[in-house]
Amino acid sequence: MIVNEIARFLANDSSRLVVFIRHGEKDLLAGGPALITQQAKIASEQLGLSLRKFKLPIKIYSSPELRCVQTAEILNFKISEGCESDITITSFLGQPGVQVRNNKRYLEIFNEHGARAMYTQWKNGKNYDALRTTDELCIELSKFLEKTTMESKISLFVSQSGTIAALGYALGLRNYDPGNNDWVPFLDGFVLVCK
Repeated sequence: MIVNEIARFLANDSSRLVVFIRHGEKDLLAGGPALITQQAKIASEQLGLSLRKFKLPIKIYSSPELRCVQTAEILNFKISEGCESDITITSFLGQPGVQVRNNKRYLEIFNEHGARAMYTQWKNGKNYDALRTTDELCIELSKFLEKTTMESKISLFVSQSGTIAALGYALGLRNYDPGNNDWVPFLDGFVLVCK
């Protein structure tokens, strides 16, 4: 669980942390924009309360995707004890996300194969016309973190699964295998130490 990973890093280091998590569970039965389920709202509240216990400044960033924004707002409300706080919305985390080089081509592949199949193909060196290479992702992430991680002890980035999977793989932290039902869990991801 991501909270345990954060606690482990905080116990061993006084540097700033960067936390990437996937949004709460998407409500597939709801019509219209993808909202999160009631269970996801409860799980997001619990995660926010767990993060509050660290008693550290946490700056939240979110993809513009509605399910990410909903998750970020719930986390923010619980972390800040009901006080208003800014959530920064950024397309780096989604719509289209840093991993996307060419959105038109990305959407063509996505609509034909889906995100998980596209990710598997990308790991095998395909779709570089639509998606950035691992080296490019690391460069883009480094530039992004230089701009975003100076404000708080913890920077929390709420994104969608494709971005989390691609960044985790590019950094050598995660290697999801969708063919074996291994994919980014809701409200989970990875933690980086920022010096």
